[in-house]
This record gives sequence, structure tokens and C-alpha cells, in this order.
Amino acid sequence: MPVVVQLPAGRYLTVRAAADAFLDTLPNPDTVRAYAAGVGKIALRLGKHRPLAAVADDEIDEALEAPSLSSTQASLSKDPSLPLFQKDPSRSGGGCGDAG
Repeated sequence: MPVVVQLPAGRYLTVRAAADAFLDTLPNPDTVRAYAAGVGKIALRLGKHRPLAAVADDEIDEALEAPSLSSTQASLSKDPSLPLFQKDPSRSGGGCGDAG
């Protein structure tokens, strides 16, 4: 069942911080790992360091409907076998930490 996540108020929130906040709500570590790749790709498409408030609804729609990032991943990483995002062991509930 979908859950609404209340994001922290009164502070600068990036796309990545919002993605991590969502992943932190997932109780199952296997689900976190499975979702982290997709959520991480969406965060990259939107610009993970951008302020969440600056992302327009239509940008989110486009990011969700865009084709796979496999070609983008290859151009961003010297080793395309490395994931763009992986579980950040310093976060208790998971997260989409940088692979590099």
C-alpha cells in the first residue's frame, strides 16, 4: 500500500535527499536494494543536487517515462558495470549513496 512520506520542513532539500528519505521508509532491505537502482536513476535524470522545490511536475513525468539509463551510465562511469547508486552503509535504512 502506498505511503505518503513527510519530508523534513524548514531545510534545503535536494532531489537526492528526498530519494533517500523515501528509501528510508522501506522496511525490507531487499526492497531497498531493488528500488535504489530505479530511484537513483530518476534522481540522476532530475539532477541529484538540485533543490527538490525547483523540479517541475512535468520534469518528473519525463524522467519517469524516459528510456533506460544504461547508455548514460556507460558515459558517466569509467566502469559501466559499477552501479550509479548503491546502498550507503552509513545510513540505517539504506539509501542511494554514490558508487564513486
